[in-house]
Amino acid sequence: MTLQDKLLEELRDLYHAEKQLVKALPKMAKASTHEDLRDAFESHLEETREHVTRLEEAFAAMDEKVLRLDDVVTLLEQTLEEEKAADKKLTALAEQEVNLSAASEGMGEEQEMEEEETVSSSRSTGPSSGRSRSASRRQSSSATTSRARAADRRRR
Repeated sequence: MTLQDKLLEELRDLYHAEKQLVKALPKMAKASTHEDLRDAFESHLEETREHVTRLEEAFAAMDEKVLRLDDVVTLLEQTLEEEKAADKKLTALAEQEVNLSAASEGMGEEQEMEEEETVSSSRSTGPSSGRSRSASRRQSSSATTSRARAADRRRR
């Protein structure tokens, strides 16, 4: 396998990955419940379509009698810079908004569960049950700590 063959193989892999992304991004945008994330997916879709076009231009440049590798490199560098920018944008969005939003939603659910446990605990901890209120609080606190740890693992 020559170096040119290896380059062509890698370009084909990139091309197929970009084409799959063109199919997946609209679905991801549609499924997004966060407006900024949906906008980011739609913006990245347009960039990805440009990447597909550039890769097609790279294939055309490689098919010519005089191989224009400089043109291929230029096309790939443009795509790489756009991918870096998209990655920074999506990462910032996730760190600043989406993860915080998901965490607050999770905390709301945990609070509801804790309130339900407190109500059911207070029903079962009457004077005849033998359980003290402090034991009930320790159990509730332990359950809350376990849920918080599980939520942390999910966020990671």
